[in-house]
Amino acid sequence: MTEAARDGLERLIRAYDDPATPYISRPDPESAPRYSDYLHLARVKEWSGTGGEDGA
Repeated sequence: MTEAARDGLERLIRAYDDPATPYISRPDPESAPRYSDYLHLARVKEWSGTGGEDGA
């Protein structure tokens, strides 16, 4: 079990070490909580074309 966990961690490290891998602030917005202490750091409203994720 420990070896499988280590292998999985190493795969994640390699994936995120790749400059082409995006760091998505909300990978699944449908199941994410409406409020997050860290969401404002993603600057979602600033980078969206409409001013917000919900299109408002």
